[in-house]
Amino acid sequence: MTGTPRRALLLAATAAAALAGWAAWQRPSGAPVPAPETAVPRTPAPEAIAPPAPALVAAAPPRCALQSLVLTPAGGEPATVCMDATRVQQTGSVRRYEIGAADADGWRLAVDTVQRRATAVTLRARDGRRYACEAGACAAAVQVDERASGQARALVLSGLRLAAVGATPAELRLDARLAIPPEDQLPGLACSEAGVTMQAADGSSQRFCGQGGSGVELADDGQRRYRFEDHEGRTLRIDVDAAERVTGVDWAGHGCRGAACTGVGTHSAEPANALAQRRFSFGRTALYAGTDHARPVLVLDGTLVMPGQP
Repeated sequence: MTGTPRRALLLAATAAAALAGWAAWQRPSGAPVPAPETAVPRTPAPEAIAPPAPALVAAAPPRCALQSLVLTPAGGEPATVCMDATRVQQTGSVRRYEIGAADADGWRLAVDTVQRRATAVTLRARDGRRYACEAGACAAAVQVDERASGQARALVLSGLRLAAVGATPAELRLDARLAIPPEDQLPGLACSEAGVTMQAADGSSQRFCGQGGSGVELADDGQRRYRFEDHEGRTLRIDVDAAERVTGVDWAGHGCRGAACTGVGTHSAEPANALAQRRFSFGRTALYAGTDHARPVLVLDGTLVMPGQP
């Protein structure tokens, strides 16, 4: 190596040392020596993961605010129709339950009963379709349920088959459980004065007013039989002997006889006159099914007044 290259190398080393010394002099005392920059490997950002698609949920039948009918055409699928509240009309001994829908078809149902037995059922649509049944054809599939919770009874239609009327397509099957109010909430049927509450073993109750009619008959054995009827033609009968003692009470196949008729009494201002006005009072009077007096079917509380007979 010649002198010139060696001198150049020495100058380069001296310059590098001087540069390092100048950098150290510029850095504050105690400051860390920076590490040489290196290429830090970077992990690529993961791709955005799309949220899972929502699961498909089968459409549920409509939830009705009040109550509904289930209509099943012949050979078709059942359809639920939301209905309004049940309305009740009384004409003589015929009681009509009416219920309507506010849907596009405008269905209207009418059920006529006499003494709680269906005599006719009609279902109409706004476009003129009509289905119906009468008497024995629909009586077995329609019931008034007295055992409904509280005092709200129910009109139950179970598999009721309605025949098409006129040009209406084939028959329709109808299922429903329709709420009906207690008797004392029906217009014109509430007890204006006296009345008897009948409490059943299942906790349900009904009110009997006897405003549908009343009367008295004299039996050959000297007994007097006083009868009270409600608007549905049901009869409460009370037997009284010549000594003014109640000897029997009958209601819808249930009753009591003799000493079993406790808590019931009668009073009249004219005891000897069978046709004079008379009051009957009931205080926890138990009625039984047949001769089984172990468990009462109904318990009666209240008062009935027999008006004077002409």
